[in-house]
Amino acid sequence: MNERYSRQILFEGIGEAGQQRLLASRVLVVGCGALGSAQAEALARAGVGRLRIVDRDFVEWSNLQRQTMFTEQDAIERIPKAVACGKRIAKINSDVEAETHIADVKPSAREIGAVNTIVIEGDELHGYNTDAPAFISPLQSKIKNLRDARVAIIGAGGAARSALWSLRKEEARVVVFARRPDRAQALARNFDANAEHLAGANFDGFDLVVNATPLGTRGDSETETPVVAAQLRGAHLAYDLVYNPTDTRFLREAAQAGCEVVGGLEMLVAQATAQFKLWTGEDAPLEVMRAAAEKRLQGA
Repeated sequence: MNERYSRQILFEGIGEAGQQRLLASRVLVVGCGALGSAQAEALARAGVGRLRIVDRDFVEWSNLQRQTMFTEQDAIERIPKAVACGKRIAKINSDVEAETHIADVKPSAREIGAVNTIVIEGDELHGYNTDAPAFISPLQSKIKNLRDARVAIIGAGGAARSALWSLRKEEARVVVFARRPDRAQALARNFDANAEHLAGANFDGFDLVVNATPLGTRGDSETETPVVAAQLRGAHLAYDLVYNPTDTRFLREAAQAGCEVVGGLEMLVAQATAQFKLWTGEDAPLEVMRAAAEKRLQGA
């Protein structure tokens, strides 16, 4: 094993076997801003075997204050960020294969801060986020008009961010609830929403309550729920983004409280059909995809 990784191998959580897995792994980094470039550098130094770096922007002088992968010469030459990042990685760790792409990230994905679908169009890569429209899709038959609807989002992570972006586009009135008020406030501030502490929250009078936490997912947290029936009583619709299992404790608590419920499988299938359309240009076989997902989850 290369001596450069000797300190890392000493760490019990990695060891020689873990380092071998890192060397054999492939990672896609979309966006070479302050976070993306720092993550790309950390991955390269850790010995990830192959990095694919995607960004559409050029290095500018204003980037140099906090984007550590770039130099003044990069800004002078207005080198594409992905290319500059790839050149720097080659100097940092020659073991790493860096593949760079100058790509267009769609405005919605950029605002949400996440890309889950890459489409190749000629020599260009285009990044999309299909979670946002998929989140709204199951609600269209449940709530006639989301404008001015009172909505509670439980959670302050990536799923909550996508849901919040979608709901604000529909002009819903949203409150973000989280165990850590600082995280709820940080997320809500980005989208002109409100934030409250989850502890002791009551959702009476809300048109929609969304569980955007992983609580209830199959495994260690399967028996958990962010809120219980007593808190949900008086809410109209409860929507769990967890899809495995299809029947979560959150949904059971909501049903007990008299709420109409929507499970995460609906969003899962909706985002998959959107991806299918982007990749093929054809409408997806919705029922076939739903049946395949249900079959797979039943066997999980």
